[in-house]
Amino acid sequence: MEYSLEELKNSRLKIKIEIPFSEFENYILKTKQDLKKNIQISGFRPGEAPDDLIETKVSKMTILESAAQEAIEDNYFKVISQIHYELIGEPEVKILKLALDNPFEFEVEVDILPKIEIPDYRQIAKETAKEAISVSEEEIKEVLNWVLTSRAQFENLERPAQFDDFVEIEYFSPDVEEGRVFKDAFFLGKGQLVKGFEENLVGLKAGEEKEFKILPQDPKNQNLPKKEISFNVKMLKVQKVNIPVLDDEFARKLGNFKDVDDLKKNIREGLIIEKENTAKQKWEEEFLKKIKEKTNFVLPEKLVEYQQLQLLENLKAKIKEELKMEFEDYLKQIKKTQEEVLQSLKMQAEEVIKNELLLREMIKKENIEATDQEIEDEINKFLRNFPSVEAAEKEIDLEKLKDYYRELIQKEKLFQILYNL
Repeated sequence: MEYSLEELKNSRLKIKIEIPFSEFENYILKTKQDLKKNIQISGFRPGEAPDDLIETKVSKMTILESAAQEAIEDNYFKVISQIHYELIGEPEVKILKLALDNPFEFEVEVDILPKIEIPDYRQIAKETAKEAISVSEEEIKEVLNWVLTSRAQFENLERPAQFDDFVEIEYFSPDVEEGRVFKDAFFLGKGQLVKGFEENLVGLKAGEEKEFKILPQDPKNQNLPKKEISFNVKMLKVQKVNIPVLDDEFARKLGNFKDVDDLKKNIREGLIIEKENTAKQKWEEEFLKKIKEKTNFVLPEKLVEYQQLQLLENLKAKIKEELKMEFEDYLKQIKKTQEEVLQSLKMQAEEVIKNELLLREMIKKENIEATDQEIEDEINKFLRNFPSVEAAEKEIDLEKLKDYYRELIQKEKLFQILYNL
């Protein structure tokens, strides 16, 4: 067997393989032997009929094609075990020459991971600025107010609802999820519902209903319908909220705190951890941005297409969960086709893959491994969400889960090393 390699554009590799007929003939003989076992010929037991009689039942071309298939699989895997490329996806095979007494020739095209010349990432990590962390007294006060509010006592009111009352409502709209009934509870004026909705609840007593129309407006959500929507709301409860007094006794009831100062200290430490995590995430994003600016490589098209499909599925799930809307209805509202949305995700898909490939390369250079125990610990944490391992296996692929946590742990170790440089 002889082979040649040719790197194509878009991270594709062409492998041309030629097998001398003296070698290919062995595949023909094996094919005939396999056929003998399954073909019934009068006067002969299975497997004992002469080759020339086999060819009366099966055409020579069928024998050649079957032999070619086995030769392709056998020799393709021999070649890829010898070359230093990382192949991805399914290979595309094209037979170039297939005839008796001639060498058998075929070629294979397959996607490969690009070769990446990675810059001095350790130096870039050192030069990437870290955000200074501080916690203000106002931030601590906000958390304390939330803690106090969460432990407030509620008193039912007979009067009409006012802003800052705690209300429970039941509502529906014929324009949202075919009139499905929703329930919600919040401080009136602070429920963060679409603009115009909460204002219509002022003046309602418990048990009263109201119909109204609003044009949904939300700067954070540009995907809302561009028309007035009709709502029917029933006020279930109007309540006064009695906030407890912040004193040492209250602090001790919350947990292992000596007094209010100890509680504030704990809140400060918690806020610092949150801010450090946020700052570290921003640092990671900035670091990867700088690395990408200093690298240039072509991504396999099929890898990008696969990632686009993954992002599309994530978008569909998000729309269903957050907007309570079917994807087909969402497409009608934004006046786009699924293919147009898919194409709009291409740049994001490319960024995701670039990040993954660069991180993978750095992990290799740092010789970072995830131990079996570390992976097992993470999987066990995840499995707590299921009643049993058997129940989990029905919904997830445990081998893929292991791969996921292996990569996640490796990335976390890499960022920890680079962040601390």
